[in-house]
Amino acid sequence: MEWILVAVCLGVSIGVLVSILTVMKRSGKMKKLIACVEVASDEKQFAEKIEAVIQTIKDPEFIAKAQILKLWGQVKSRRPHEEIRQTLGQIDLKAIIIDPKNRRKNKIEINEDSFYYLCFACGLKAYSARDKELLAMLEEKVDQAQDYFADQLFYPLYKATLACYRKQDDWGEKIFQQVVEGTIQHVRCSRQMLEVYRNLAAVFLAYIMQEKQHAALQPQVRQTVESWSGTEMGNNIMRDLGVSVPPVSDPNDDVQTEENPSEPQNDSESFQ
Repeated sequence: MEWILVAVCLGVSIGVLVSILTVMKRSGKMKKLIACVEVASDEKQFAEKIEAVIQTIKDPEFIAKAQILKLWGQVKSRRPHEEIRQTLGQIDLKAIIIDPKNRRKNKIEINEDSFYYLCFACGLKAYSARDKELLAMLEEKVDQAQDYFADQLFYPLYKATLACYRKQDDWGEKIFQQVVEGTIQHVRCSRQMLEVYRNLAAVFLAYIMQEKQHAALQPQVRQTVESWSGTEMGNNIMRDLGVSVPPVSDPNDDVQTEENPSEPQNDSESFQ
């Protein structure tokens, strides 16, 4: 089955990562998680609030979701690996995958916000810190449940980001291009997350073009990156990845050209 672009657009004002939780809101328990993310800029307050949620919620699914947010807080605050590894060990991914009421179905799509934080929000922060070991720790955790992800869009997109961080093979370019174009096949995702994935893939394509100093950047990709750079979420992701907004070229040119970016934050270190 071909993945078709029929999603609800989140708009250019998507804002901070709390938007990811907001669009997936399902219950009062989710409101507690949103309240935690809203104070994420205060490391101490966030840690206290998310720990309180973990200790008071009895639902294994939402405990796992809260623990992933706790992990994200630790990663972005660059806590010691021992502390992060302990949290990783406490996260039960099956609690946000398997539906105990119907084991033939899974709950991945209604918990895709959590997989976004685990795979992409944490991964970007680890890459920004040039933390190879942390990237490997996160990948090992995700791959523990890879058998459940065969038809999920986020998984090949996640693997493509890792190839990009490590500068392996084609740096994930083929997958990013397919996600932007909507031509990737045999995968699915929640409608609420589709536009986020398209924007994310476009930013990674811009990063690849920037690092490889390619002249061509498709107008569709350029427009997406320019638009998303005006949002807090997009700007933060571009900063973590080290992407500069592609310069505007002569509109009469058949091919959009990209000059060397000014002082990119990331060097060309290979994450082997």
